[in-house]
Amino acid sequence: MGMERICSGDRIATAVRFFIRLAVRDGGYLLRGVRGWAHPDDVRQTNRGVVWDPCCAQAAEAGMLERELASAPAATSPEYVYRVTEAGFRSYSTLPLDRFTPAGPPDGIRRLYAPQGGICVIRVLRDAFAAAMHPRRMNGQPGWLTAVEINKPLREWNEQYGSPHRYRCYTSTDMLHLLALGLVEKAHVKLDGRQTPAVVYRITPTGRDGELLEWKDPREDPEPLPPSRTSWYGTGGFHLSGGH
Repeated sequence: MGMERICSGDRIATAVRFFIRLAVRDGGYLLRGVRGWAHPDDVRQTNRGVVWDPCCAQAAEAGMLERELASAPAATSPEYVYRVTEAGFRSYSTLPLDRFTPAGPPDGIRRLYAPQGGICVIRVLRDAFAAAMHPRRMNGQPGWLTAVEINKPLREWNEQYGSPHRYRCYTSTDMLHLLALGLVEKAHVKLDGRQTPAVVYRITPTGRDGELLEWKDPREDPEPLPPSRTSWYGTGGFHLSGGH
């Protein structure tokens, strides 16, 4: 059964144009030898107020984007990253085709997506495990930290290096996402002086050993993208109108 058409043509066009800009400006995640890959949440950072997962999925179904699985087998639901295809580039841009670099073949390495705030948590928890911190908390298992302990090195880094454009933090939503992705686990443990068990977190084996996708901001390009074509879905498939 085909995917339900729940995104308008304008939203599909906006999503594909986002990936075109990312690819030609050498930004996003590095995968299969090229940058230009992004998660739907990255699209949302530029185009707020819309859930972009179905738009990206529909564009991929139509051949305008390609997608790669970017989550571990233990994830509660699959996560994908996307990149514009040559068909998408031709359909939504009048830039010369030599500005487009196709992705190479799959290399067999599972690279994992995590939200940007979640990357900060993963780094702290990886360090805690490597340093064998607090081994007595959970039956000799090291690396379990409370939220306060996770925040401490982030706060110290921000005090020394932080700026409006360089700030390390995470949200409760980021942590929930990491748990769903199977990169972090949580437990409850009785700590000294506390009446109720505290919530503690630890990096999972996948979170420790998996190769994480690292975001690169797209470079500034003084050459604006030309007007793109518009598109819409109709009965029977994907349609393109002429350029403006």
